Amino acid sequence: VQTCALPILAAGLAYTRELLSLTGPLPLFAIGKKSENTLTAAGFTVTGLRHPANGGANIFRSQLKEALA
Repeated sequence: VQTCALPILAAGLAYTRELLSLTGPLPLFAIGKKSENTLTAAGFTVTGLRHPANGGANIFRSQLKEALA
């Protein structure tokens, strides 16, 4: 992770915690390995999905469809 990205990741985690405190538990989908690793390291249970960029769109759609079934 680039150093400049650390404050952005921290803000995203704070936002995620705040949102879940308002909604209660929800299923979390992590799009891409960076988000999956970040959320898992922060203690969240997530379903990891292939990022749709760079040729992953079909895999992403398939994984999302399966996860929502």
